[in-house]
Amino acid sequence: MNSIQLAIIAAVLSLILMLVVYSWYQEIKFKRMVENNFNHKVNDAIKEDQVLILDGLDENAFNNKNILDRDIAQNKVNVDSLFADISNQQKPLVQEEIFPDDSVEAIFAKLKTIPFDYAHEADESLDYIIDIAFEEPLKLKTLPEIAAYTQKHYKIYVLGKDNKWQVYSRGNKYIASALKYVVHLVDKNGIVSQAQIANIYREIFKFVLQNSAFVQQSNYEASINSIQEQTKHFKEIKLELELYLILKSPVDYKTLHKFFIDHNFTEQEGKFIYIRNDRTQFMISDESANGLENGINYKLLLISSDLHFIQEPQKVTDYIFDFAEQFTNSFESRLLTTSKQIFSEREYTALSKYIINYIDNAKKKNIKLGGELISRMFS
Repeated sequence: MNSIQLAIIAAVLSLILMLVVYSWYQEIKFKRMVENNFNHKVNDAIKEDQVLILDGLDENAFNNKNILDRDIAQNKVNVDSLFADISNQQKPLVQEEIFPDDSVEAIFAKLKTIPFDYAHEADESLDYIIDIAFEEPLKLKTLPEIAAYTQKHYKIYVLGKDNKWQVYSRGNKYIASALKYVVHLVDKNGIVSQAQIANIYREIFKFVLQNSAFVQQSNYEASINSIQEQTKHFKEIKLELELYLILKSPVDYKTLHKFFIDHNFTEQEGKFIYIRNDRTQFMISDESANGLENGINYKLLLISSDLHFIQEPQKVTDYIFDFAEQFTNSFESRLLTTSKQIFSEREYTALSKYIINYIDNAKKKNIKLGGELISRMFS
């Protein structure tokens, strides 16, 4: 091997070594940038083993040289200029921790003081929430699309230049100071996977890097663990109550309609629903659970209630029996069991005991009857 060949080999080895050192340097610099400018460590959702990338993310987006080469020490933000004056807005009830004005924590602490009128649509225990704040108000038309990574329901909210939150509508233009993504962690099809969350975050993280923004995510791991613990017993928590009203002679639709409306029922597609405290308590339909129709006479009616959707199932049975008494006083009729036998005092006592045991079992298993988790899983 002559000197020229040795020189070439040495040059190649030197080049490889330089590339390895440069790659290591870039990784260290990237990690430091993220940990200093975002509210989490790099080994969070953006770095998970065996993550399934559903739509082929461009990893080069994470090596944006213009962003990575920014001087982190100069990456200060004037929190007061980030958002318009909100001195007249509602003050937080809880004393906030004080952070330096130029810190990321201060940005999100300031963001929390702005009233979020859609708070009832975001549940920290059941939703994955991502907050994004911009250094300066940013003109937006398109946002990171996450539908490819989850089939769960989600909404995006925009904090406009008037310091008011609004629901994001695709195709509209916004001048935004902040964004909020709210993604359901659970529905009737099950719980979102860690890989799906990682992919959602990766897509949003690219957007954050490209727009000089800051990001904060909720503790989804604790939320998922809590949901999994509660749903272990959900197979046995579903409870549907069915009773029948039988009339001696058929009664026409108009007569029944007037009676139900006079007794504070609401009609929906021919079904008559009794609502109390904004919750459906029970429903009246024909014997096949279909809506009543004008021009038809009825002799058998179905009373049904999904007791797992009710916080106090005992009260629902009281409402049902009160209604049945009023109905039988107005029409010649009787109350029947699910098997269409005459409902007697013995059946009433047995049903009451069963519901009491049902409530006690739910409490022992830390299941909140009528809660949001049950609504999402059984809706």
